[in-house]
Amino acid sequence: MGVVFYHVCCSSAKCLLYLLIYLLIIYSLMPVYVNHSQVIIRKSLIEDKYPGGVLKFKTETGFTSVPRNVEDKELLSFAAMNSDELELNILAKHFDYNLDEDNQLVHSNDFVIVERYGGKLWSCDWLDCDSDRYPTFCWDVSADKVSIDAVKWRASCPMNLIEKAFGSWDFWSSPIL
Repeated sequence: MGVVFYHVCCSSAKCLLYLLIYLLIIYSLMPVYVNHSQVIIRKSLIEDKYPGGVLKFKTETGFTSVPRNVEDKELLSFAAMNSDELELNILAKHFDYNLDEDNQLVHSNDFVIVERYGGKLWSCDWLDCDSDRYPTFCWDVSADKVSIDAVKWRASCPMNLIEKAFGSWDFWSSPIL
């Protein structure tokens, strides 16, 4: 349908922009918008390791009670102002992690902490971001190329065009489920 839309409408930059937004809506079930600090975990891992799966996990963690907690097709993200304010107790009970000699969290293959001004606190091969040091969006590496390209375009949209292209900052920053 997108190809038909392109051939019928697109002869200008404005129509190309509408096509990109259309593709973003149709194909992008991602990304996670990076607020300040957040812990991100794969939903598939929650299903495998947490008794009751994603729904019970979200209920027991109060996921919906914090407005900046977000999810996309593959990921859950819990937000806080600072990484030391993230609630990690439930993760510590059910998921793998490593502590240093001072009992500080330094690594996990199951989840990762991402900060808006600093990036991922440790390497993580299943999560990618639009920037290593100052990420705006993060996504699961298993996402399809069309979606990843749409997110990269979204992240590179000039600030003065976000409202024109997406209608609002909230729409631009929200995952499309």
